[in-house]
Amino acid sequence: MNIHTLKVTAILSVFLFLCMPTMAQQRGKNESLRKVLDKMFAHIDKNKVPTGLLRDYAEEYEDLDIFTGIVPLTEHNAADYVRFGYLLSTIKSADLIGEVSKDIDVFFRQKKSYDENNSISLSLALYKYSQIKENALKDGLITYKNDQVYTTNKDPYKQGYLFACSSLVENTTESSIIISLPKSNLLTNMHLSKLEVNLGNGFQEMGVNKKVKANLQQGRNEIIIKATLDNGQSLLSHMFIIKLERKPDGLTRASEYSFLSNPLSDTIVINGDDYRGISTKAEVTYCLSGNHTTIVKPLIIVEGFDPRLPNKSKGFTHYNNVVAPNSFLEMLREGFGYDLVYVDWKSSGEYIQANAYTLISVINWINEQKAISNSKEKNTIIGHSMGGLIIRYALKTMEDRNIKHQTQTYISYDAPHLGAYVPLGVLYGYKAIRDWCADKKFLKSVIKTFSGKKFNVDELIQLGNSLAYSSATAQLLVDYVNPEGNLDNREYILWQKELSKLGFPKGDNGHGLNMFAIANGSYKEPIIPDHYLSADANAGIGPLDILTPLNPFIYGLSLNDITAALVSMIPGKTKVDADIKISPAKKVGDEVTYFRIKIKKKFLWIGPTISHTNFSFDRYYPNIPLYDTYPSSKYDVRGFTGNLDGNLGDKLNVPDILLQREIFVKPKAIPFVPTSSALAIGSGLTHNPELYKAEPQSMASAFGKNYFVNNESQEHSSFLKEKQVNKWILSRLSTLIVGPINAYTNAQYFLTNAIGVTSWSTDNSKIATINSSGILTAKGKGICFVEASNNGIKYSMPIVVGNPRYILKGSYSPGGYLLKAECLDTEFKNSQDLINDAFKFKWGIKYGNSPIEWIENTKPEILFRQTSDNEYCVCFLEVLNSQGERVSIQNMEISSLNIYDIENSTFYIDRSGNLYDGIKNKYDFDYASIYFSRKKNISKAFDDSSWDAITALSVDPIGKYKEVTIDEGSIPLKDMFAEDAIEYMKAHSEEGQQYIYTIVLLNYENKSLQYIPIRVIYKSDINK
Repeated sequence: MNIHTLKVTAILSVFLFLCMPTMAQQRGKNESLRKVLDKMFAHIDKNKVPTGLLRDYAEEYEDLDIFTGIVPLTEHNAADYVRFGYLLSTIKSADLIGEVSKDIDVFFRQKKSYDENNSISLSLALYKYSQIKENALKDGLITYKNDQVYTTNKDPYKQGYLFACSSLVENTTESSIIISLPKSNLLTNMHLSKLEVNLGNGFQEMGVNKKVKANLQQGRNEIIIKATLDNGQSLLSHMFIIKLERKPDGLTRASEYSFLSNPLSDTIVINGDDYRGISTKAEVTYCLSGNHTTIVKPLIIVEGFDPRLPNKSKGFTHYNNVVAPNSFLEMLREGFGYDLVYVDWKSSGEYIQANAYTLISVINWINEQKAISNSKEKNTIIGHSMGGLIIRYALKTMEDRNIKHQTQTYISYDAPHLGAYVPLGVLYGYKAIRDWCADKKFLKSVIKTFSGKKFNVDELIQLGNSLAYSSATAQLLVDYVNPEGNLDNREYILWQKELSKLGFPKGDNGHGLNMFAIANGSYKEPIIPDHYLSADANAGIGPLDILTPLNPFIYGLSLNDITAALVSMIPGKTKVDADIKISPAKKVGDEVTYFRIKIKKKFLWIGPTISHTNFSFDRYYPNIPLYDTYPSSKYDVRGFTGNLDGNLGDKLNVPDILLQREIFVKPKAIPFVPTSSALAIGSGLTHNPELYKAEPQSMASAFGKNYFVNNESQEHSSFLKEKQVNKWILSRLSTLIVGPINAYTNAQYFLTNAIGVTSWSTDNSKIATINSSGILTAKGKGICFVEASNNGIKYSMPIVVGNPRYILKGSYSPGGYLLKAECLDTEFKNSQDLINDAFKFKWGIKYGNSPIEWIENTKPEILFRQTSDNEYCVCFLEVLNSQGERVSIQNMEISSLNIYDIENSTFYIDRSGNLYDGIKNKYDFDYASIYFSRKKNISKAFDDSSWDAITALSVDPIGKYKEVTIDEGSIPLKDMFAEDAIEYMKAHSEEGQQYIYTIVLLNYENKSLQYIPIRVIYKSDINK
């Protein structure tokens, strides 16, 4: 959604990388340039180098040859403040004795701030440095052996100048300005005779204590600085400042687009129940319709993955930029009476299940609000991307717990039911950049010093990590690269297993829920580019035509603002060769990530330029499915060209000047959610490439035929913006086919809110036909669609003709007894989810001599709990159709199994409270334990980790329980007893009285594995 953001940081990786100065330590076999230069000049006499600055010794982040003060002033030697920072860093790295470095360090550390009103403070650097002469080696002024320089008794040095100026202010709305040069901003190792400034009306003298007034013209203004040295020589430098048109008072970038707010709107924070110790919160904003005083007819919009900026109270998307400006949603509120409810996650990166539990709390709260107004309206709920999955999980969990969700319509909007895909090259690239940035104190110093406003690289990396390495990211990505840089799909597989077992919601009564899916992708064969992104720091010179890519895991918010800023940080092309390619995989083994960064270092006296590889990184596509080739929704980065306005640029205060650097970046559209994943076609566990390449036939989609697919792939971020999609949604909200899902001859079907003539048909006349009045005739057995056409819009409804046969199967499982109703008929077997809409399953269990316990649900399986050890049960299944007719009844026997052998399950207590083991040997109570171990020669079915005992419960003789710890297959006996248990037994027991405790071994899901009875027998005298 332009809004809801599921975000892996993808292309951010490339640009974070590009921004890094090339002075840093190298990886692998690449020795750092600093070490190379230290070794090369280890033998020169540093005290004999005039000025103490040696250019040959410097790591050059900018080209000093175009900042001499002597060369003509051009576009290319106007220093913005970032470039100014790199020039200072170059001079600092040339410092042999440390004198200049101290001043520069102080300048870097001092607090910078933007000037107020019409005052502009300049920063100026004027340094005289030394450089080894071109003829030094030839004329014997130096010698060069084994890559090291040795001086002779002759002077090998010549002198040069660095002269550059800059300001934190690059644009202003003021016409009249005052230019100053604070003393702390004048950096030099020379004495100045005079300093002058020219803004087009001639040079005026200025200095540390002398300010200059000037008038600016609309547009771009050049500021030229002239420095006159003591020897009379003049040096020139320049910069530019832009005069902007003043906007009306009070109108800012943040307020240019204001939203109408309904007086009957509010925001509350709702907490969810714990999921494995994790709880999340949601900010719920609602806007009421018409004369509603509370929620009556809710339309619930659930956002997806939207991590919040560090130290920010909101994520990238919220009610005011998703709901308020959307004309379609406003039309639904004003014209159809919907109360709009927006769910904004506070911790969207947590496990999807945790946020689903929070959504359950939100739905319960909404239903409570409806009850205040005695509303009988059903809920309509729509979720984009991960939001669609959260809804699915929440609704089905509520049904399984017999909690009424009161929902009639569920719309899944480009939600990755089978997983999302971020190109592996991007994920590998981010890993490289994250490591690269870890020790870049230099980069952070330059950015902090010269950004003026707060531009925090650490926070930027923190944001990137939250996108790439969150729990939700690991669950959603079909191919996930972990922080160590390895493919790791464990969370994805666990999530898909749970989702597959959970299935789809059916409705409060096992039916009556309308499910619709929208895919922002198409089934048109994708055009696969040679590269998703290529970047070249040596491709051209001049202002950058930035094509900033949308981060594939931030749908709705591109990272073009971050990207633009970080790309701009790379030093100029004259000093760095950067060649980066992120590519799709058309076959296994293709190179998907290629990074090369080389520093170019030229020595006048040695001849050719030396290229020093500073970083290299390569990755190739493994033997996994080729998701790059599947039709998908996309991120077309070309739609976000150089746009900082109103986006993350505002939130991070990224200055516009950062868009003007010399690196050429060419990104292309990137795939994200495969179309078949958005339609839930097939399984996320068994991969079939054919299901991803063609539109589903008949029942392949879990949504039946109730889905919308675009003719051309669209942006994943697009949410409720396309007119044809909105028209399709509106038709489904107001009109649907009504009739029995268990079809039979003479069953009547009709279309609600139809206008004019409705034409009827079925998609398989061998199974059923329907006449023009909507009356059906059963012809065979199986599943087909009843289809209606009205005013050019088509509607469909799946129906079941005939009754499938089932067989009851059961097994002892973690938690108890797992029963399944397995469909035998091929006409129905491949469409189990749809069949279950038409049937109810009535399950029964009889524990020993107890009466039968009955439970009814719409799922073809159930787990009955185990209640004791060595248990014997009889289980029953009745299948009922939607008319309440019994179509099947079966039963089977099942017993519990003991998979662990137990030691020390019987103990004795005497009248003094002494403890004894089962053979009446005295036992120290503080060290007594119950031991258990996996049975030998047990079925391999019990080797699964779900049978591992992680923790346990102790249930005392009166039914109270407490959690006890497991330590390497043992449970301390003292943990099992209440504090006063021994004293009670001593005082109140009769001879031979037994106390039965029960230990319940539990797995990682807190499901029971085995019940262990522990007998404690009272013997007043253990020897009798």
